[in-house]
Amino acid sequence: MHHGKLFAHAPTPGLGLGLPTPASSHPSTPKSKSLSPPHSDTGLVVSNEEEVLPFYCLGFVILDVVYISDVSYIPEATWQIIETTRKRPYSLFILDCLRPLPHTSHFGLAQAVETARRLDTDGKLRTYLVGFCHDVTHAQWEEIGRCLKDASGRLDDPVVTSAIELVPKGRPTWMMPAYDGLRLRIDEEGKVLEDT
Repeated sequence: MHHGKLFAHAPTPGLGLGLPTPASSHPSTPKSKSLSPPHSDTGLVVSNEEEVLPFYCLGFVILDVVYISDVSYIPEATWQIIETTRKRPYSLFILDCLRPLPHTSHFGLAQAVETARRLDTDGKLRTYLVGFCHDVTHAQWEEIGRCLKDASGRLDDPVVTSAIELVPKGRPTWMMPAYDGLRLRIDEEGKVLEDT
């Protein structure tokens, strides 16, 4: 996965640069030309006569849990791994979301929602967002989550309203902010159990 883009005149040794960056039509693909310029014949992305190369980060699939932080783009090849690794629908997704608006090296809310919707094959996936900046409070993130889940969130807060307006229409999504001290129970098969 790509954390962001590294702008350089030449590849830096040891960073795994120079690999092709596959394009994707999936909504988690950055839309800005500055984030997703066209590919050159060499497979490297070119913008303003400089190579724009990805800064790679890791994601993890552990039992029924997918963990992806510090990400701005998930290549289609990585999606294939995530989607074919499962033996049953995933029950828990921990996903990066810096703020409502997209960022060069982190998902914004719309990208996070579209990514969760793609992974949620049975309508039961629980997604916890991580990696926030401080312009949206935890309480506002909870309201955003309630709006995404079942429209029970209050839209009298302009921050919540403007965040929800960024999200493309689609099926309801269970999404809440993670927090320090959050504990989840997992059974012996790796399925995340509902809170009791």
